[in-house]
Amino acid sequence: MKQTRLHNGFLLLMTSISTVAFIGCATNTQPNNTANLQTQTEQNTQTQTKQDENIPSLQEVMDRVVSSQNLDNALNYEASITNLTEDSIVLLCTSESSKYEAYGIISPEYGMNGILLNYRINGENNYNYLEESFSYGNANLQEQGENNVIFTFTQENDIVRKLNFETFDTGTMSLKEE
Repeated sequence: MKQTRLHNGFLLLMTSISTVAFIGCATNTQPNNTANLQTQTEQNTQTQTKQDENIPSLQEVMDRVVSSQNLDNALNYEASITNLTEDSIVLLCTSESSKYEAYGIISPEYGMNGILLNYRINGENNYNYLEESFSYGNANLQEQGENNVIFTFTQENDIVRKLNFETFDTGTMSLKEE
């Protein structure tokens, strides 16, 4: 998606540059040409904006997927999910005490992008979201004392990401700076 936006932005930029170059080189025999080019550029900008507005944010998509799926029915991480055309949740890993669970979120809009960390306190679920991509590889939740957990997971191109969290009685998890 980033490449598409960059490509469309590049085309819009090139259209704008061409328009400026055309206007700068043209004689003033047909003033309507300038107005027509400016109108076309404005229409292109409006079309791109409308397309961007139709795509929900990653947070909205994560909320939608989690509210429509049951965590108990999450797909198996080792199953190598290949269908990215429908909303799904994948259980990535669980900590040794089952206090923490990590789920990958799959959606048609963002593919394998979005992670839910569930911090269970007295049997109650507490959702914490990460706007991170994930891929198949290793995933691990390692508890470090009472209020710390390390989440390690694989992203695209076999990049391994390691995040250290401080956890609180409220069920929230705060990313520690490394």
